[in-house]
Amino acid sequence: MLEENGIPVVVNVTEEPIQGDNASQAPHRGSMLTTSSFTKFHIEYYFQGGDCWNKYQYNKSENTWSGNMTWPEVSTNYPLTFYAYFDQNTESVSRVNDSSDPYIVVTVENNASSQRDVIAAKSKSFQYSEIGSSVDLSFKHICSAVQFKIGKTAAMSAYNIIVLTAELCNIVKQGEYHFNAESWTFRSEKANYTLNNASFTLGTEATDLNLASGSEYLFLIPQTLTAWDKTTPISENPIGSYVHLRCKISKEGSYKIGGNETWGDAYLPVSGTWEQSKKHIFTILVGTALRNASGTQITTL
Repeated sequence: MLEENGIPVVVNVTEEPIQGDNASQAPHRGSMLTTSSFTKFHIEYYFQGGDCWNKYQYNKSENTWSGNMTWPEVSTNYPLTFYAYFDQNTESVSRVNDSSDPYIVVTVENNASSQRDVIAAKSKSFQYSEIGSSVDLSFKHICSAVQFKIGKTAAMSAYNIIVLTAELCNIVKQGEYHFNAESWTFRSEKANYTLNNASFTLGTEATDLNLASGSEYLFLIPQTLTAWDKTTPISENPIGSYVHLRCKISKEGSYKIGGNETWGDAYLPVSGTWEQSKKHIFTILVGTALRNASGTQITTL
């Protein structure tokens, strides 16, 4: 185990803003981390050929960062690199692993109220002669901030569609963010995310969905969605992503899905790409591609 030499690690912290669609800067809204709410982070260091030490915490007071971490004693043979991260729900991020490829494991909770913005940073590699220097950490938002809109297509304009719940299904919920490559690898577990907190009626102009958390965003693992191919029934763990609507659909007083006192189910295959460090607006348009649970088009529409 390495020993510390007692020289405090002084950090200089900056935060790169999350970017919007088309690479334009997006405003910080909802539960997105901002300069004012970014008040602490966790840091570890990796000494090539040695150990990755325990996790330390740095806190901000009056725009000054401080912590109890001190520089380790290292030889001239190996570089030393610092890795740092923070989210608003510390139970969702696992610590940096002890290897030459450090990563954190991020788990996106099923409950929208537990959604969080995750940021991470990596320092340069320090040599022996630089021990005692200040450490520059430029934090990046590493998840995708996804805002949702929903509407119906012109082909459905004659139908009255009331949605009790809209659920985004079969989405990767856990991944490993690798500091050195600044990229993700996925774990197999997937989840469904409820996108609304009250029933609503669809219009032909897409409107914002109000998430149950009161936030405008879900902070999700960056990924490309492959649409449910409709050949595997929903009950048989289908491959691909889709939206599940608990809904009522009627035309001229005649119900096609659900009824006056009952709700029915419809499913819509969806695809798209969410990039890390980006804000995305994901628009769901409900049309004649609606399917039942077996994957058959609801031809009565």
